[in-house]
Amino acid sequence: MRAIIDAEQGLPEWLRGQLDHRCPGFLESRPRSATPDSIWLDLSGWVDDHFLQAARDGGWLDALHYYSGKCPLSERVWEQWTRAESAWTNSRPPAYPSFEEWHQEALKNYQPPDEEQARRSLLSDDRFDALVGEYIEWEAFAFWFRAVVESAGEVPAHLAHVLQQRCPGFLDRVRGGEGTRDAEYSTWLWRQLLAWIEASFFGGPNAASYLDELRDAARTHLRGERIVAYWADCNSRWRTKPPAPYPRFDEWLRMADAFVTQ
Repeated sequence: MRAIIDAEQGLPEWLRGQLDHRCPGFLESRPRSATPDSIWLDLSGWVDDHFLQAARDGGWLDALHYYSGKCPLSERVWEQWTRAESAWTNSRPPAYPSFEEWHQEALKNYQPPDEEQARRSLLSDDRFDALVGEYIEWEAFAFWFRAVVESAGEVPAHLAHVLQQRCPGFLDRVRGGEGTRDAEYSTWLWRQLLAWIEASFFGGPNAASYLDELRDAARTHLRGERIVAYWADCNSRWRTKPPAPYPRFDEWLRMADAFVTQ
C-alpha cells in the first residue's frame, strides 16, 4: 500500500476500495486533515488497536513490534517494499500486483539460514530457547561483575566471595593478571570470566556448532540489549559516584530488567 501511494502521490480509488474491504472503518477513523503520506503509519496504529489489543493491554506490544521486526520474514518484506518503492517511483507499472502476489514475491525462495538448520538438528527449539535465557543471565552476571570492578578498581572482598560460590576456581585461574587497576584490567577480567562461563556452562558436546548462534540470539534479545544498556549507564554513573554499598547481583538484575533508556 505504501509503495503504491508514494508512486501515485495519493490514494487511488481502487486501493481505497480494498482498504475498506480489508480494514472496514479505518479510513473513516482518520482525521479529515490527515494526508496520504501518513496513511501507512495510521494503518499500523489501527491494526494495533483492532487486532493486537491483548498485547497492548498486557504491556508487551513494544516487544511484539521489536521481535517481529527482527524476524527474517519481516526483513524480506521490508526489502521487497524498498525495491518496489524505488522501481515504481521512477516508472509506474501498467498494473500493480495484488497484495497476495506482492507478498508471495517477497517470500519467494525463502529458506531458513543453514546455521539454523544445523543447530536444529542438534538441539530442539525449546532447548535452544532455554539456553538463550541461561546465557543472558550469565552474561548479565559478567556485566554486573565488570561494573563493580571498573568502579572499585579491584575485585572487592564481597565480589570475590560471590565469584567463589558461583564460579569456583575462576579467581585462581586469573590470579597474576592484576598488573593494572584501570579499565584495561577490568575489561580483560570480564573477557576471562565470559570465556570461563562459556567453557563451564555452555561447552557441552557439539557446542562449537551452535555457540556462535547462541551468543547472537542472546545479544540481540530485548532483555540482553537492555542489560547491556544498563551496564553502560552504571559504568557512567559509578565512575564519578560509586554506590555504597554496591547492589547484589539479583538487585542489579532487577534494575536492569526495569531499565528504560531516555
